[in-house]
Amino acid sequence: MNDVLQRLRRLADEGAIDRFAVQFAEFLARKDPGADAGLIVRGAELAHALSRQHTCVDLAVAPASPFPGSASAAADTSSLIGDGTAPSLLTQDRGLLYLTRYHRYEQAVAADLLQRCRMQVNVDETRLADALVELFAGTQAPDWQRIAAVTAATRGLAVVTGGPGTGKTTTVLKLLAAIEMAAGHARNVALAAPTGKAAARLTAAMRGAVSADAPGLSDTARDAFAALPTAATTLHRLLGARPFEAGFRYHRGNPLPVDILVIDEVSMVDLALFAQTLAALPAHAQLVLLGDPDQLPSVEAGNVLRDIVHAGSGEAAAAFSAETATRIERITGDTIRPAESGNRLQDSLVRLDHNFRFSADDSVGIAATAALRGDVDTVTKVLAGSTTGSALHEMDANTAPALEGHYAAYSRTLASRADVGSLLSAFESARVLGVMHEGPLGVAALNDSIEAALASAGALRPDTTHYHGRPVLITRNDYNLRLYNGDVGLCYLEDGQPLAAFRQPDGTLLRYLATRLPPHETCFAMTVHKSQGSEFDEVALVLPRPNESAGRELQTRELVYTAITRARERFALYAPDGALGAALASRTVRMSGLPGRLSHDPPASPPSEPGQQLELF
Repeated sequence: MNDVLQRLRRLADEGAIDRFAVQFAEFLARKDPGADAGLIVRGAELAHALSRQHTCVDLAVAPASPFPGSASAAADTSSLIGDGTAPSLLTQDRGLLYLTRYHRYEQAVAADLLQRCRMQVNVDETRLADALVELFAGTQAPDWQRIAAVTAATRGLAVVTGGPGTGKTTTVLKLLAAIEMAAGHARNVALAAPTGKAAARLTAAMRGAVSADAPGLSDTARDAFAALPTAATTLHRLLGARPFEAGFRYHRGNPLPVDILVIDEVSMVDLALFAQTLAALPAHAQLVLLGDPDQLPSVEAGNVLRDIVHAGSGEAAAAFSAETATRIERITGDTIRPAESGNRLQDSLVRLDHNFRFSADDSVGIAATAALRGDVDTVTKVLAGSTTGSALHEMDANTAPALEGHYAAYSRTLASRADVGSLLSAFESARVLGVMHEGPLGVAALNDSIEAALASAGALRPDTTHYHGRPVLITRNDYNLRLYNGDVGLCYLEDGQPLAAFRQPDGTLLRYLATRLPPHETCFAMTVHKSQGSEFDEVALVLPRPNESAGRELQTRELVYTAITRARERFALYAPDGALGAALASRTVRMSGLPGRLSHDPPASPPSEPGQQLELF
């Protein structure tokens, strides 16, 4: 045992594994001095994996390098490990090793989703069909937006996926209206997203869509739209987060007062938060999930949306059972060929693939699609040959490129002495993205470089901390001030007083004394992760050389795709030779047992409630 711990300590000293992995191995050894050395190593591997957002490790393969050992099942004779039916620190299930808390989350998520997928909603099919004829007039069959509406109206679970511009928000607006029209009475609907920025975007999109769809509608449809909520909130606020207490106000014993819950940007939701959300949802409530499974997953453990969509075959979002296909055709006239995908949620999955934002020859759309395929040649060609402002810039691997030009509109607005609302709008039209926070090409260094260049050009005077025009990114939630991690605002001076303004979903500005802001940082550049849930007219991504970057594990196909799809009109890539190819060749893979639970595997035993001690891990 001591030999194993000594070897793990040496690996941590060399920087090969996380210090937490060693500390967890030492904790396991203290809890059970007689534990098998192989279990201690596997425990250390699990802790290391959790720090990389996996939820479990596969015992059928040898421990990942540099951990010592060979493939074997964890020793089940130790008191440290159980099968999930009784409290234990670790759980071994289906050949996977978990911290029991994550095993419980995974079981609970799978059981809830399967139950909601099987839940048939009692709906007047004639009224629903009439509503869909009005709301989706003039579309061709099969219309996947219309099919998504039928799915949401007739089942307890609907998962609507698709890339940016495929109409997910428009679809959810119409499907909610269709449900209202078919029901003939108002339903209690809640809109939520994982971050404040994503919630603001959903709010703005819903309000814009209501305005766009209002003309020409019948009084019944107009009343249905008027009854829908247009204000979204974060999941934490929806669940009733208590800043100085563990847990949420709403939970299984005190469920949310909702009939329908819509969650946008589900790719950003981690396993733990998703499990807690499902636990707080009443058994009768319908759940609608929206998101793009090809984007970067959550910053915490799990990849829930991708696990849901890719359980079984990759065609689950276009496959329906014979019974469901018949029902869809009966209500909409859309003919769907029945198929089995191996995903037990297939009757709840719909993927939208028609892009309404990008034309067939749009450089951003082509680059995004090619990046998903890992096609570096097409991405390179379309960016280098773009005539719409997208571009590819080769750069030195260790030198920050000149990026201040992306803020030309902001600089002009700043020079015109415009009001803070106009200045914020100009700033929000463009954004520089980086891979990580630290390092020669991390966002901290990029921010310093851009700020210095703008100051040198006379656009800024960064002579004080909260200088006029300084963009700031909130890094910690402050529920009292209604400012949340990821919110972006601008500092400005008024009568010599340093203030800060943040735009709300309804377009109004919240204004604060800059000295009262929660923890924040300058935000000319931000990480791709922080940009999720946002869109800009123009986006620039700085991609370091992977073998020279401390964040090389982050440089993946999903990161490049997510960065590209933040752009509405123009995308510029700054990268040294070979960096793009290396990123597109690398995939974001997170170990999880959830796909297996959502496939044709037999149902698992019900999750047990572990003791309080286990909640520490």
